[in-house]
Amino acid sequence: MGPAPRTAGVVLVLTLLAVLAASFNQFPLFIRLLLAALVLTYGVTTAYRLLRPRLRAVVLHADGLGVVGKRGSGRDRVPVARCFVSPWYVGVGSWRSGLGLFREQMAPDDFRRLCVYLRQGQPR
Repeated sequence: MGPAPRTAGVVLVLTLLAVLAASFNQFPLFIRLLLAALVLTYGVTTAYRLLRPRLRAVVLHADGLGVVGKRGSGRDRVPVARCFVSPWYVGVGSWRSGLGLFREQMAPDDFRRLCVYLRQGQPR
């Protein structure tokens, strides 16, 4: 699992556009500043997590995806019953136990195997 610098760049550009949109509206100044600060904080945090992912590996299992952290600690398996698969992004699980992976974070063959696994429901 590597960093996703292009995706982080897109997130930062969209964050700046959202800060501008939050700044130029008809709300009182305090609310505009609060909205801009919240959007900026969320966008920078997301870009940071894309540049420094907390995961080292994703392991395919028959009943879900196993996740290995940077320190080698395993996390519970993420069930694959609810998943979203596209050519550039894979989203698995629900809000609390979810996992999102961009294509540039993995080797192309590994990402293809993950997409096949999620579409067909069994490891290859």
